[in-house]
Order: sequence, then C-alpha cells, then structure tokens
Amino acid sequence: LTGPLLNAEDVEAWLKNNRAIDDNRARKIVQLADGSPNMALKLLENEEDNNTQRFTEWMRACFKKSYGALVTMADDYHGLDKLSQRNLMAYSMNMMRETLLFTSGAGTINRARGEELKFIQDFSKVMNVEKVERSFTLLNDASYHLERNGSAKMIFLDLSLKLAKTLNP
Repeated sequence: LTGPLLNAEDVEAWLKNNRAIDDNRARKIVQLADGSPNMALKLLENEEDNNTQRFTEWMRACFKKSYGALVTMADDYHGLDKLSQRNLMAYSMNMMRETLLFTSGAGTINRARGEELKFIQDFSKVMNVEKVERSFTLLNDASYHLERNGSAKMIFLDLSLKLAKTLNP
C-alpha cells in the first residue's frame, strides 16, 4: 500500500470494503490520512476515539487559561505512545483547518460532523483568521519537534501555554 497518494473517496472506499468499518469512522480516518492508504491503516490500528473529546477539553483549558489542567494534560499526553501523540497533533491541525473554513464563511466545504461541528461552531465565535493561522503554525511546529524526538511533555506544555496566549490574549 505504498505509492502515490489517492483521493479521499478511494481511500474511504478501500477502508470500508477491506476493513469493514462504518462510514463515520472511515471519514475521520481519511481526513487525517491525507490520501495515504498506509497512513490510513496506521491510524485505523492506533485510532484514539477520544481525540475529539481530548481536543475540545484542551482548547477550553487553553482559552480559560487553566494552567493546572494544562499541566495535567501534558502529563497525560506524555503517557501516550508516539503514534497517538502524532495523531492528536494531526487531528488538532485538521480541526484548525475546519475552524478556518467556518470562520471564513466557507462552512459548506467543512468536513466536520456531529459533535466536531458543534464544537467548531462554538469555537469559531472566539476565533478569527489570525488566531487560527497562529494556532495552526504552533501545532505544526510542535508536530515537527515531536518527530525529532523532543520531550512530549515539554512540547505539549509549551504549545499549550502559547495557545492560551493566542486564544485569549
């Protein structure tokens, strides 16, 4: 399953036909896999169903500047395996993309559904394009440092503090 990237529909169809997963779960995996069937398989095998909950709690703690909660979350994040850590960063960047679409008035091409969409609708009320861009850049930089085997706890806490300052200056 290595080779060129495929379009999202092909990867989703392959997952549903060969791995017998439901539409909603396949769609979430395909969003994060970005056209790579190999990445889709890895995500499927190491899927964290609570990324939505973890992300929403994390963003709320950042916005409220609940530093004690952020330290606890950094400890929890440190306890995750490397792939789960990267998955959360990829999921977070995807959620920032969805938030950007919603705040820019392009909600019709938004891929979020259900509780993700509800969160994005609420989150976009306190976000603007500059905040989303800055947050995405911070997440991307943190992802880069994680790939270089930086300390997950330190990276996550530093990222959380920077996000808190960005979301609620």
